[in-house]
Amino acid sequence: MALQFTYTASQPGTHQKIIDMAMNGVGCRASARIMGVGLNTVLRHLKNSGRSR
Repeated sequence: MALQFTYTASQPGTHQKIIDMAMNGVGCRASARIMGVGLNTVLRHLKNSGRSR
């Protein structure tokens, strides 16, 4: 049985998609609009991506 996520930002793979979009030159606002998440969510993922290395 697959999990149902209420928020798009909680779905598996969202973090990696945001990072990939940023690396390919897509802006933060555009990424948020395309993914259906908030701008602050995108910024938080990008901010925390440097700490995970």
